[in-house]
Amino acid sequence: KRRRAKTLSTGNAKLDPRGGRKISYQQLRWIDLRERRFKMTKRKNHSPDFKAKVALEAIREEMTMAELSKKYGVHPTQIGTWKRAAIENMATAFAKRGHPERVDEAQIEKLHSKIGQLVVERDFLANASVQLLGTRGRKW
Repeated sequence: KRRRAKTLSTGNAKLDPRGGRKISYQQLRWIDLRERRFKMTKRKNHSPDFKAKVALEAIREEMTMAELSKKYGVHPTQIGTWKRAAIENMATAFAKRGHPERVDEAQIEKLHSKIGQLVVERDFLANASVQLLGTRGRKW
């Protein structure tokens, strides 16, 4: 005896995605599985707020990584990465905010003039040592 192929049906109408041919239930499952597997999915860009929320729940450890992954639809490895980044950058949340130390223009000008003076003195002494000793010594 030949077995009849099972077909999906809704009421009296049979679902037939191949245009007129009867397709077995097993074939429909394989087609659906193949289409889902090879379907191009867009890469998800999660907001920083979402990442912080998931990382905070991971830090609290009230749920396992697998449970968090299922809850938010994010791979457990990604959750672990966000958790590690949150822990490493936690100190910056308490860093002092405000203006960096103001640069004292007068102090900078004074230091530049001092550097210029020291360069002139070095060159003078190098030339004097050549004239007195006749040897070049170290070249600056």
